[in-house]
Amino acid sequence: MNDDTPHTSEPPLMDAEHSQRELERRIFHLKTLYEVSQVIGSLRDPQQIMKNLLLMVIGTFGALKGVAFLVDNQQGRIAAVTQRSMDKTALAALSQAVEAIYLDEIRGVTDIQQAGEKILALLATSQIQVWIPFVVNEHFKGGIGLGAKMVGEPYTPNDQELLSTLANQLTVALDNALAYMEIHHLNVGLEATVQERTAELRIALEKLTEANQQLELHNRFIRETFGRYLSSAVVASLLESPTGLELGGEKRHVTILMSDLRGFTSLVGRLAPEQVVTIINRYLGAMVDVILQYEGTINEFIGDAILVIFGAPLWWPDHAQRAIACAVAMQLAMVSVNAQNQRDGLPEVEMGIGVNTGEVVVGNLGSHKRTKYGIVGTPVNLTARIESYTIGGQILISKTTLQEVGPILRIAQQMEIETKGIDRPITLYDVRGIGGEHNLFLPEGEDTFLLLSKRIPVKYTVLEGKYLGGPAFTGSLVKLSFKGGEIYSDTLVPAWSDIRLQLTNLDGEPIPGHLYGKIIRQYSEGPTGFSVHFTSMTPEVVAFFQSLLVVHM
Repeated sequence: MNDDTPHTSEPPLMDAEHSQRELERRIFHLKTLYEVSQVIGSLRDPQQIMKNLLLMVIGTFGALKGVAFLVDNQQGRIAAVTQRSMDKTALAALSQAVEAIYLDEIRGVTDIQQAGEKILALLATSQIQVWIPFVVNEHFKGGIGLGAKMVGEPYTPNDQELLSTLANQLTVALDNALAYMEIHHLNVGLEATVQERTAELRIALEKLTEANQQLELHNRFIRETFGRYLSSAVVASLLESPTGLELGGEKRHVTILMSDLRGFTSLVGRLAPEQVVTIINRYLGAMVDVILQYEGTINEFIGDAILVIFGAPLWWPDHAQRAIACAVAMQLAMVSVNAQNQRDGLPEVEMGIGVNTGEVVVGNLGSHKRTKYGIVGTPVNLTARIESYTIGGQILISKTTLQEVGPILRIAQQMEIETKGIDRPITLYDVRGIGGEHNLFLPEGEDTFLLLSKRIPVKYTVLEGKYLGGPAFTGSLVKLSFKGGEIYSDTLVPAWSDIRLQLTNLDGEPIPGHLYGKIIRQYSEGPTGFSVHFTSMTPEVVAFFQSLLVVHM
């Protein structure tokens, strides 16, 4: 790309790797939080809660030893203590020091590290390398300490961040358990002091309910975040804030890509279910890899069609360029898909892609029982219309996308079409590649027609959507290639119409099955007719065409 050509700079590879590591770190943190909440969330004994948490923390970080204790400042004693691989004498000394010697230092602070050097020195003597204090409420404080890692690595800031988050999770569970214990003690003398204790009981119950609700909301957030969305971009966006799960949307200027296999519906009827699944999974797997490479958000699969958003939820200033580059890369990837199909004795498939740019509403759509990250607006419908005009191996884009990307596109042709729901013709552009930093181009090559020595009579019907839409017309197949043909007919059918054809062989007998195609060019001068690109052929039609081409080559 020339120096004076405007372009949007791409983040360096290091930033991409950092973003990937950051996403993996967040997912690991959330999984760890979820596992911890599942283990300690239902426990009511503070000692058991701390014991289970310490074991999980030691396992998570691979520590050689660990200790955790809870101090009751009001009573002036240790309420709970647990350890792993600590020397009993060292543990006893630590407990005695915390309870009897340094309790005054802990009583008035929220961070034990503010209590001076005595407690930290004692921890260091016990070979504790990292220490995270926590505060349950105004009466209870404590801390978690870990020894060296088995692998000898130091504790990183990410380790300390996760340990602090686990300590916060512990405070929720401990507050829950202490509230439960408080209720239990209140119930012992409830008969004698009903009126006196009613207010305290109500407060304790409210605290317990609130703690349970907070824990349930946290767990639900984790489950819904991992279970509702498939796109890693959407997950990363949601993990930034729990409000990402709220219903609602926003207006965004985005580029939309829609792809679909040409003639796949009729192909399905001729294949075994296992073969259909193999083809569709192979195709979708290859396309998903390409889409994620260009940071597209896969909105949904609709049968063999894919709807992709560029520019939401993650904003990319060059979203239109990314979409075009992705479309070209997807078409190039079809070569590998069909090579694998051929090795497995399966038919080749072709894909058409439509791309459009415009302002849409994106966000969480649905109800509280079922929600999806979706996209609505006229540009979405227009993208589907554009895609419906494509033939296999083709990429058609709208004028808005062309204007967004600029002169780095290689355009083979432009066409005017009329479509339902739009009161004026729209211009579409046949893209063959994109330059600039992407530098991706589809292979060149015209489909060469061979003149047949004898015309083949045909009957054809125009399709409306996927259904027959009118009377049958007659014509003659006069030229043929592996992917299309030229038909003479007195009836002029609009370009880009889908048709179904019935052929007869050289003996005048009908060929079993039907042939489907899309009209790509009209001839109104000389012999009237049209060129057609074949989208679906039965095995009988394929064999008949092969026999004709062998004779005429």
